[in-house]
Amino acid sequence: MKFSRVLNLFIVLALVLALVPAASAHAQTTAPTGDISRDTPFIPGQLVVAFEEGLSAKATAARANALAGSVGALVADHYSNIALLELDPLADVQALADQLVRAGQALAAQPNYVYWMPEHDSAILGDPLVTDGYSITAASGDSLDLTWDEAAGLTSMVKKSGKYRAASTFPKELLSGRLWGWDAVEADLIWTNSASGVPTVAVLDTGVDSKHPDLKGKVVNGYDFFNDDKLSADDNGHGTHVAGILIAKQNYNYKDDESTAGVSNGKVLAVKVLGSQGYGTSYSLAAGIIYAARNASVKVINLSLAGTEGGSVEYAALNYAINTMGKLVVAAAGNDSTSEFRYPAAWAHPDTPLPSPFIESVSDGLISVGAARAPRADDLKIWVDRDDSSNIATNETFSAEECAFGYTDTVTGWATGTNYGKWVNIVAPGESIYSTTPVSNPFYLNNYPPDTPTAAGYDTLSGTSMAAAFVSGAAARVYGKGVLSANELSQPNKSVKERLVQQGKPLTFASQGNNNATAMEPTTGFDNTPSSADHFGVPYDLDDNG
Repeated sequence: MKFSRVLNLFIVLALVLALVPAASAHAQTTAPTGDISRDTPFIPGQLVVAFEEGLSAKATAARANALAGSVGALVADHYSNIALLELDPLADVQALADQLVRAGQALAAQPNYVYWMPEHDSAILGDPLVTDGYSITAASGDSLDLTWDEAAGLTSMVKKSGKYRAASTFPKELLSGRLWGWDAVEADLIWTNSASGVPTVAVLDTGVDSKHPDLKGKVVNGYDFFNDDKLSADDNGHGTHVAGILIAKQNYNYKDDESTAGVSNGKVLAVKVLGSQGYGTSYSLAAGIIYAARNASVKVINLSLAGTEGGSVEYAALNYAINTMGKLVVAAAGNDSTSEFRYPAAWAHPDTPLPSPFIESVSDGLISVGAARAPRADDLKIWVDRDDSSNIATNETFSAEECAFGYTDTVTGWATGTNYGKWVNIVAPGESIYSTTPVSNPFYLNNYPPDTPTAAGYDTLSGTSMAAAFVSGAAARVYGKGVLSANELSQPNKSVKERLVQQGKPLTFASQGNNNATAMEPTTGFDNTPSSADHFGVPYDLDDNG
């Protein structure tokens, strides 16, 4: 199968009467004793507050203890200028939060909202995909199609120890045909670049298996803000998969047809903000963002997670990371087949309302990422009934990779796919993405759901989490390639976002006349796919070949 290239990276108080004495409990309480589901909006009885930037840990602790004492709460944890308070589970936390902000006792205050990895357990696995060749379209419009055997014979001159020698043009992993996303964004064209100057990407996720042989030596252990410990190990599997897309070794011990290659030649800082079941909270997320923002080697922060609420405390952390520390944040748009806002990705658009009391937008340094489909092995076209006529018109059929990722569960009838809308900046490969999974310890996705477990070592997953990793990797390469002008370097996060969004190859998704975006593959029936967006872009052409 040959497939046309669509995505190209070379080319985001009275209300509380819990009569307990104020004390500092500095213990992990972001994981409650009750059951948490995707319908749980926040952790009952937990209040997150943010004070002004620049407070020392000692000052934050003092402010938090004083605040807790005034409302009859316990200080469960604190980091930088934020604190987590425990109240009676039946307390009206939102009303209390509003009162504290009005009284000037905190810069921001809110319930401890729940954030999830965007992919549902029952829908995260992707169907294995193997393409049968390499395809590229030049700036002239001419296409080059090679079988993998032909691609394996291509060599480039590489200088080593002062001498030039012929080396394989492509990493061996690409020749397996399983890295369609890596090929589609044309990471292969610069894979031989050295890691010099390529910044670290902070992965705020379920942790990363730093001992995975394809990642070993490329993962920097950060902190676990979900369990409040110093080991950011991955007990879910999601974070390791994201990290592999970013920085897996190229030409690593390639044997038994198992290995992958990262888009970036840099490193990953593993920061655990989600637990084994794939959820975290406003507190763990905000603390993780601040922690990553303070790391000088980090230029890009990857957030392959999403929530239905956009809290002021996590916004304060983003504002610090983006507008104070100059970091670029890339966030998954989510996998709910909706145009309704998902956070923090929705703040990537300047028109998205900001939480009070903030007036400074973070949109210049935040990229929201949707997921694109993988090419179809059978080359079937997808019909989108754009005029609602129920008749196939000539302008209503599209190749798979021209459409957003999504499908309808034949059992539940639920639509699962990328979120969409003008708040989504970029689309990147998100379906059937082959990458690393943990090998050093048991992990949740290896057992749940029992009928479709994720394999240890390597497996194929799908979702906007994977797409976000491709964009973060591309952003790291833009930083490391030395292409930013002196003027752009004054606001590098804004400049990199603009390059990725504006200079990428345009990609306009088909939309149905009633904007419900129902797509159909003639041989398989209707496929409720969110294949529309007011503006979808693709990342930047790093080698300027168009």
